[in-house]
Amino acid sequence: MEQSTLVNREVNYLAKSGKQIPMLFSAAVLKSKEGKIEGVVCLARDITERKHIEEALRRSEGELRFLSSRLIKAHE
Repeated sequence: MEQSTLVNREVNYLAKSGKQIPMLFSAAVLKSKEGKIEGVVCLARDITERKHIEEALRRSEGELRFLSSRLIKAHE
């Protein structure tokens, strides 16, 4: 069987509540030698926590740059 894949694409899933949930999506389409689709395998992973951590890290890096520049100016 031939296989076509989509690996690790970030998408936002819209829940019934209206909340957007960041997801990491992967899929593989399984085809016969003749090109007929025989099956599809999909995996969706909630990456909400990872996104929160990435945002906290970005804020921390910004604060660190700001404090570093203040420290350098203070010693000039």
